[in-house]
Amino acid sequence: MAIDFLIKDLAYNQQQNKLTIFGETEETQPTFVIRKRPNHRNFEFPLEMELPFLTAGNRYEITINLAELLQDSRLQQEDRLLVYMIANGEEILLDATQFKEYKFDHVYHEESVLKLVPYITQDCVIALYLKELDINPVIKNLQYNEGQLSCYIDTPGKDADRLRTKELSLVLKKRSQTNMRFHEEIIEVPALIKQPTGIDLQIDVSKALSIPNDDKEFCWDLYLKCYGEKPAANSCEFNLKVGEGTATSFSYAPLKANHFYQAKPFVTGDKRLALYVSDMPTKIVAEEVIDAEDHIKITFNSSLLQRSENSPLHVVVKRRSYVGSKFEYYDTAFFEVERTDSSYCARISKSSILHSHVLRIDETWDFFVRVKNEAGHTADLHIDVPQEKKENYNYFPVTGKQDKEFKAKLFVNGASRLSLYVADAQKLGKSPIKVAVLGTCFSRNAFNSGPYFNPGYKEMFNCVFTQFHSSLISLVSDPVELGDKNLNNIRPNDIEFVEMDHKKTFFDQLKQAQPDYFIIDLYSDASKSVIQFSENQFVSCSYMLEESDYVKHLEPEARLITHLDNAAYFELWKKAVHVFVEELTKIIPQERIILNKGRFTTTYLDKERQVKTFSDVEMINRNNYFWAKLDNYFLHIMPSVKTIDLTDTSYIGDINYPFGLSYSHYEKEYYKEFFNRLLKLVAIDEFNQ
Repeated sequence: MAIDFLIKDLAYNQQQNKLTIFGETEETQPTFVIRKRPNHRNFEFPLEMELPFLTAGNRYEITINLAELLQDSRLQQEDRLLVYMIANGEEILLDATQFKEYKFDHVYHEESVLKLVPYITQDCVIALYLKELDINPVIKNLQYNEGQLSCYIDTPGKDADRLRTKELSLVLKKRSQTNMRFHEEIIEVPALIKQPTGIDLQIDVSKALSIPNDDKEFCWDLYLKCYGEKPAANSCEFNLKVGEGTATSFSYAPLKANHFYQAKPFVTGDKRLALYVSDMPTKIVAEEVIDAEDHIKITFNSSLLQRSENSPLHVVVKRRSYVGSKFEYYDTAFFEVERTDSSYCARISKSSILHSHVLRIDETWDFFVRVKNEAGHTADLHIDVPQEKKENYNYFPVTGKQDKEFKAKLFVNGASRLSLYVADAQKLGKSPIKVAVLGTCFSRNAFNSGPYFNPGYKEMFNCVFTQFHSSLISLVSDPVELGDKNLNNIRPNDIEFVEMDHKKTFFDQLKQAQPDYFIIDLYSDASKSVIQFSENQFVSCSYMLEESDYVKHLEPEARLITHLDNAAYFELWKKAVHVFVEELTKIIPQERIILNKGRFTTTYLDKERQVKTFSDVEMINRNNYFWAKLDNYFLHIMPSVKTIDLTDTSYIGDINYPFGLSYSHYEKEYYKEFFNRLLKLVAIDEFNQ
């Protein structure tokens, strides 16, 4: 039989800083403890303290000394404590369901910078929460000149008086991924001077910040840190908000630790003060890139190199590794630089360019020039290739440490910089696999070479045909005359999809494309309406038409078939899908058809990388439910098709999606996972052959 403890009453004495629990249990020799709840972000050593109690028969009086907790240096800001009873090798949380409406005031201690409040959790158990003092620092009179930052910090809040006797410091926390709210490095600076009603801040930013490594941009978030008096060594931190009317536009100043980097204050989206650091906006410009038979010759120059205090040391080739939204580099190869009149030149032997490294298939190496100034500061600057200098380069044999054949070729990447791509020599003779897509960004953006999606996809796949945002109901119906309907608001790139949807040329064009694989997602039929013009004339009411003048100039007989009656839509769609499947399998067998079981997301990451919820979750859930029905029926009549199902992942939307925020626009890892699963399906087919 499970152990049990019945709380009869709670007594809260704020003057004595004590909470007393009165209750009953039939267990013999129970003990009561208070235990810190585990931190799900970072592991911490368990913390448990036994609570004193009085007993008379089966009645118990348990006392929690709140003042002692506030003086315990092991407890810090945002810690939560739970109360347990332990008996006969079992333990339970103390259930306070009958007291769930109780409200408690905060408890303070003069030596602590925290305050503690008892509360009843949503699960109706007794808990204690340690939080920072009620102080809301506000930046005023912000100034920044030649790397010197100064300002006045006002400290309003009902606990402001408790700040006067406490030790203060400024804390800077480095955020390498500027779009993610987590920190990699912490600097504490004694830059604060307390005044009668606030705090003066003075800091030499150019001197305080650490020397960057390969980071080209990052930021430091600023916090006010407050320490308790000994023996209470706990502390708390406060965001520094920027007050209304405070100047926020400043020029960069170079860092003294490395003159090739610069910093300036900026205000984040939620009005916090931070420092933004970037490398100097100086370019190394390639004047000539010669892809000779046995060597690569790079001639370059820069206004930076014309200044006597700066000199190029080497051309550096670095293996690119992805981390978050940026790159990092560990493996490098160095090549000498020669001075030629007013330019600089590096000649790199193709046979030895990467010979000291273990090479990997489908990897990229980026080219830099390492520059050094008279102060000994160094920086690795990308080599930019002007548009008029861009060429198509050829593959050449390249050797690494391992006994395997590789080939590499130069290319100008999406940022117009010089890079080197390494491929498997044995696979280069093969043509990319041809794919056709009927669907939406769920499927098509896996074949997008932008950095957010799959930059190297063209080495493996050639997307030979796309029909974007069309309903199957429309594609199998009779043609609809497009005529002079107003298409002014439709982007030129989208007009071809609208025309195909009207002319019903889908199957003819698919047949001409001769794809190896056909990928389909049913987004359009799961969520969008169709426009009916006659008994067998339909047009997809895609976002392209919804946002155009087209829908404003329809004939009176045009009828909109929406998802308000999904049962009727489903019956219409089932008739269409049978016709669609019959025509499709004349062109490509079921085994080469891939159904992408996409779904809409209810949540997304905002600019601060916090998870937010879309406003119309009910509509999203409705569409996902119907999408599942469509997928199920499609698989029912096409049992041999392949599927890619990412509903077993935890990916969500992302405000940084290149084409805008939407419940159909996912974080970038989604598209890379889709690509990996597609590669696996293709590899299995090749193995079976």
